Amino acid sequence: MCSREGRIPTLEPHKILNCNENLDSLGSQVETADSSNFSAIVSNMKILTSVPDQLTTQNISAAANIAVQIPKKPNVPEESQVSVAVTATLSQLLDANETELNHNNLVNATTSLTKTMEGFSLTGNISQHNIAIQSAPLKLSSSTMLFSAQRHTALGHYQSTKLNTQENASGLIDDLSTEVQILVNIINNSSSDNGKVGFVMYQNDKLFQSRIYESHSGFSKQIFSGNTDGGRTIGVEIAFSPKCNTSKLQLHDHACVF
Repeated sequence: MCSREGRIPTLEPHKILNCNENLDSLGSQVETADSSNFSAIVSNMKILTSVPDQLTTQNISAAANIAVQIPKKPNVPEESQVSVAVTATLSQLLDANETELNHNNLVNATTSLTKTMEGFSLTGNISQHNIAIQSAPLKLSSSTMLFSAQRHTALGHYQSTKLNTQENASGLIDDLSTEVQILVNIINNSSSDNGKVGFVMYQNDKLFQSRIYESHSGFSKQIFSGNTDGGRTIGVEIAFSPKCNTSKLQLHDHACVF
């Protein structure tokens, strides 16, 4: 299996999978699993979703339910290989066939999955092929947090997106190489310094299809999600600087949801 550590693609040690195992059988194991089984279950789940274009709606539903249920189990460390494997699985699901992924039967499963990612965004930094998570602590009083996403070219032609958070930022930065900036003004409601803010970036919008609006552009859209714990958001500023030929393309298809 190949995953990412930071922005670097990394080959993982080989793993042996029981050929009789499938996503449905893994799902049934989650109900009775304890902390000693979590790593094996999510590792097998990642292997079984590693060829996304062959996944059926039922496969996607089963994998999504496992990814949602495992973090709810007791004794799962916040920053662990379980979180990384769950995020890697979601990254693979985002490459699934759009027809299978947008089935009406998946609405509840995918909604729960994005909620799970919101929770992960408050626990650490994880980067995979189609999804990246960035978190930062909140100060005792009010603060501003600047989240930015910058397209980064490394290893020849390989491109990834570099995420950054800057605390107590004075405002948006004047940098055309930064594709997206989100400046959040937050008041920390917590009596301690345990407040957190987290961001999730999805490389495409397959989990966020509108039932009302249908895009005719044919372009994939990135999705950025922000979440706070222990704080109250009192203001948000957003800036876009898309990397495209502006003489031929213009940014006009976007939405903000609160």
